[in-house]
Amino acid sequence: MNATERRLNKVSLWCEVLAAGSRASDVLSLVIALPSLLDSRSGSGLASHPLVYWFYLAVTETSAMTAADVTEQLTRFEHLCRGRGALNVERMRPGVSPERIRELEAAHGVRLPSDAKAVWLWHDGVDDQDQKLTVRFWGHAYYFQDLESSLRDARMRLDSRNSGDVFQRPGSSWVTLGRGTVATVIDITEPHGDESTVLISDATAAIEDYPIVTLAERIRLWNSAIENDVWYLDDERQWRRHEDRAMGWPERALT
Repeated sequence: MNATERRLNKVSLWCEVLAAGSRASDVLSLVIALPSLLDSRSGSGLASHPLVYWFYLAVTETSAMTAADVTEQLTRFEHLCRGRGALNVERMRPGVSPERIRELEAAHGVRLPSDAKAVWLWHDGVDDQDQKLTVRFWGHAYYFQDLESSLRDARMRLDSRNSGDVFQRPGSSWVTLGRGTVATVIDITEPHGDESTVLISDATAAIEDYPIVTLAERIRLWNSAIENDVWYLDDERQWRRHEDRAMGWPERALT
């Protein structure tokens, strides 16, 4: 399969996703924009419409295809949560705009890879009672915050780590994917690779003490935990983990 065929396959997938869950006017906007998107290599002029920007991510080259893979896994995650009646997806904010991403990148002195952007283009965290962190999102342990809060949280974690005598990460840049006492963070240190990696940030351990996987794989593993009943919903419709089932789960450290 050549590059054009791969891009067209992604377009087909997004047509199905958007037709299933978007307003007709949004789908029409994408259809109108499609010819220019297929010819685009720079993505200029797409920032005014987040859905069009997603489409651009889906039809350009390697890094954009990775972003589409991440969004595919996120869409699956939302579908699985809604299908089981989980509370987390009922509190999600709308996705952040590409313009706002650029503003935050400039303010924090970072540049997000395309697949990391895809997370907050999907949804800008959870509306969680003024950041009191009452709704666990990524399973039983992690909270999902808006992009600005996620950049601040990651900076705080790195500053704390680098001020100590061990486990330092000088020169690194992160954005927090799942906030918790032990957090999951996306490594956004430049230069970016084709795929972002997700690290486990534990102040008492080295990063290399935990498995390191790509962003798309991390979300796929969370989806697998739902599909295999490693996670279950408690009486408040929040995710918990079946510890007896998790003990035999190969990816236990990642769920």
